[in-house]
Amino acid sequence: MFYESLILQIIRVFWLFLPAGVANMTIFLSKRINILDKPINTKLFGDHKTYKGFVVEIIMAIIVVYFQAILSQYMDQKYLIINYQSVNLLLVGFLLGFGATMGDLTKSFFKRKRGIKPGHPWPPFDEIDFSIGAILFLSLYFQIDYQLIILTIIVFGIVSLAGSYIGYLLKLREKIEIF
Repeated sequence: MFYESLILQIIRVFWLFLPAGVANMTIFLSKRINILDKPINTKLFGDHKTYKGFVVEIIMAIIVVYFQAILSQYMDQKYLIINYQSVNLLLVGFLLGFGATMGDLTKSFFKRKRGIKPGHPWPPFDEIDFSIGAILFLSLYFQIDYQLIILTIIVFGIVSLAGSYIGYLLKLREKIEIF
């Protein structure tokens, strides 16, 4: 019974924060887009944090939320934390994408302050930055239970590690430096 409940909660947080996870991975898929490819602030975040990444991640999160709303009509409601038919989808997508991006930028700021170069590992923050940002910003719109917050950070920490490795295998990442 405990494991069934845990698996259900994992599915629920994965589904809710999927747009933030997709947004976080989007930058690797948009490398060939040259629009807005200017650094936000090289001194604060490094030269690899661009306006393109900021905008593309938010747009991708919004798109994923709209797809989730369509698919949620055919899903058992026990798998959903929010009712996609009664929320502002644009706002939810924006908060998840903006939160993921701000979490990543905040982590990059502190990496620069610590003298850690872009692309070099900073565990566990490299894996959980976007999920913490998404949680913080989405919680402005929804009350999120603290147990779901902890589970979200754990689940997306693991998913982020797996995604980094898969991205490396697919040659979407130049190197894999986890620890």
